[in-house]
Order: sequence, then structure tokens, then C-alpha cells
Amino acid sequence: MERRQYLASVGVALGAGCLSNNSTPESWKSYEAPTDSPPGEFESGSSSGIWEYDLTGKFTTIGVGDGGVHIATDAAFTCLSPAGEINWTHDSTVDSYDVEEPYNLTVAGSTAYYTAREEPQTGQVGAYDTASGEQRWATTLDIVTQNLISVTEDTVLASFRGHEPGTAPVVALDTETGEERWRTVTGADMGSAVSHGLCLIYSIVDGLTALDIATGDVAWRRTPGEGYSAQVSVAGDTLCLFLEGTVYGYSLPDGTQQWEQSIAGDGYARHPPSNSSQTSDLYIATDSGNLTALNAATGEKRWVVTTNADGYPEMCVGTDSLFQHSGTAIASYDLVDGDRRWAYSLGSDYESSWLFIADGNLILITQEADQESVVKAFNSETGHRQWAVQLPTTDIPQVIGFFEEYIVFEVEDRLIGVPVLNAHSTSVTSLLTDN
Repeated sequence: MERRQYLASVGVALGAGCLSNNSTPESWKSYEAPTDSPPGEFESGSSSGIWEYDLTGKFTTIGVGDGGVHIATDAAFTCLSPAGEINWTHDSTVDSYDVEEPYNLTVAGSTAYYTAREEPQTGQVGAYDTASGEQRWATTLDIVTQNLISVTEDTVLASFRGHEPGTAPVVALDTETGEERWRTVTGADMGSAVSHGLCLIYSIVDGLTALDIATGDVAWRRTPGEGYSAQVSVAGDTLCLFLEGTVYGYSLPDGTQQWEQSIAGDGYARHPPSNSSQTSDLYIATDSGNLTALNAATGEKRWVVTTNADGYPEMCVGTDSLFQHSGTAIASYDLVDGDRRWAYSLGSDYESSWLFIADGNLILITQEADQESVVKAFNSETGHRQWAVQLPTTDIPQVIGFFEEYIVFEVEDRLIGVPVLNAHSTSVTSLLTDN
């Protein structure tokens, strides 16, 4: 596995500002940057340069945590530092790491867990120490699990996403030894979560199933409407199932249905981070261009905002604000009442865009047709743009993780690390919203 260093001086552009807090998207307009918003700066040199790391395996899955980027391929298992240096690596040709195709990777505490196909009819779940790279265990199963649902204090939960309807197993393994504790057959995992001592699985075959984490026994089953685009999430003591334009609320742990709420259009849902005062709320972006806030305990619609987005608006949720990108503008809305706090016209309709929030910085990735992607950082409180950098790729990037000094992206054949250095931001910490 070869790592090549890409060093670049990064040009920083200035542009930012706030508009009045009205709620009409049509009022957004282009404007000059205010004079009180000096740009941040990237200094040239290896200490602040962009780094790249080649992904040479045929199959790749990546997980972030415990201060590093963990990469499982069919050829090796590797841990990189946020600066792109190799902390450790295990090559399948000389070490015990031996998988045909890795599927899923997650980091919990000081351990990195993975699922993989070992041979056509057998699978493997394994664990590595994140600091030393020592393999803690590897368990071969007579089935191929794909999805790592969750890791609790003592249990690894894994499922097979694409199994035949009604015959998909959920497997529980001991976190310390890898020993299989139980196996329960459900419908294929189309959405899952863990809370209140339960593993909660939705499938179009069985509906919503709650498994006792300790025993694997079915605690209860519920049969909401059918749909393939299911999202399962938990807010406080409420399980929220977003399914084909309808949100269902179930009390935990007993599974009693508390409410049902229709949403205009299909889309995706997000919860605020755990340090927000609105953790009991659910925020939904739909293909109709609407943003909707629901009280997860009651199902009540707290507010609805219509944006000028054509299709799904990009959305992320911070501690006190919801941020949205329509393709031509970004805006911030108050989580409590939906009032618009600021808006910024970008003056271009981007082919692709991604929006993330991290420690006071709103990170926007944009891409125009056949152009290199651009990363922009905005102050989440004011909307002032802090810095911008062009990525050395025309591939569509995916954010892998935020670290104190770097943001790490994945493109088709490599990872790219971009330094977070600007005059006004505090450190960027790992704060990824759902999925």
C-alpha cells in the first residue's frame, strides 16, 4: 500500500454575510462580502499541505474513530493518522488478516470491528486494537454478515442486509472474545438501531422487530405500512420510523405506538447532537423541498419551512440551528421556531453538494460538471465564509471524518486530507450527524 504526499499552497477566497431573518427564500440575493470578515489563511509547506493516500484494494470499507482512519480492503487492514501517516498495517500475504471482501467497519472505543466475506458461503467478523494494531479476535461464521448494526459495552451486533426475505439472521458476538452469543432470524435489515436494551430492525417482511440484546429473543413486533426507504432512529424514549412519507412513533422499551404523522414527500431525517436542547426533536428534509420539525415524543409538527431547493435539500443539524443548501444558497434556521437566522447566496447551481457541521464551522462541498470539487467553511453563527480550498480531484468526494487538524475525504481510488487552518475557527472535532 503506497502513500503519496500532495503538497499545495491553498488560495483562500473571502466572501460571507448575513441577510435579514425573513422566511421567504426568493429574497435571497448575491451581495458583497462585509469588510469586517477577513479571510483565514493556509500557509504553504508540508505542515499544512493536502495529503493523499491510495486505496489499492479491490474492495474497501472505512471507519473513523479513536484519532485515526481505519481502512479494511481485501489486501490489508490499515490505520492512518489524521495527517495521513501510517500508524500500522496488516498485509493479508504475511499476517493473519485474510478476507475475500470487507463489507462494514466501525470503531467503538479502542477497538475497530469489521465484517467481511471469507469465502462464498462463509463470513468473518473481526476486531483490532486501534492503538497497537494487534488483532484481538476473528470469528468465522457459516453465514456472511454485512451490516454492523451497533457495538454495545459487551456485544457486537451484525446482520445480513440482502438475504432472502424472512430468512436474514441477526448475530450477536462477545466484544472481548468474538464468541457467538445468539442468532435470530428476521426479515432483511432495511433499517436498524439499538436502544433501551433492544436491537430494533425494520424489514418489509416482518415489519418492526425488537430483539432483546442479552438473549436474542423477540420482545415485540409491529406492522406499520410497507416501504423500502426506511429510516429507524431513537430520540429519548421514542423510536421513530420514517417510511414512505409517514413517520411512526413507538414508546420504548414496550413498543406501544404513540403517534403517526404524514410528511409531504419522501426524504431523510436527522436528530440534533446529544448536547443540543432539542434532542427530543426530529428534523426532516423531503423531495418537495420542505424542512419539517417534529416533536418525537408527540409527533406534533413544530414548524415547516419551504425552501427553493429542487428536490432534496442538503441538510445537517447542529446544537441550535438547522443548516440547508438548496444548490444556489445556504441558510440557517432556528431549531425551536424555524426562523431563518441567516442566508448566503452562492450564485451557482451546483451539480452536487454536501453539507456538514463541526465545532462552529459549517462545511460545504460543491462540485460543478467536470470541475474539481471545492470545500468551503462558514461560521455557523454568522454565515461568514472562513476559507475555501479546491480538492485535487474531479471525482465526487465523500466526507470520512473530522479531526482537530484535518478533514478527510474519500474519492474513487484514494483518501484526501485537507488541513483545517483558518484564523477564526476553533478546532474541528469529530461530529458526524447520522449516516
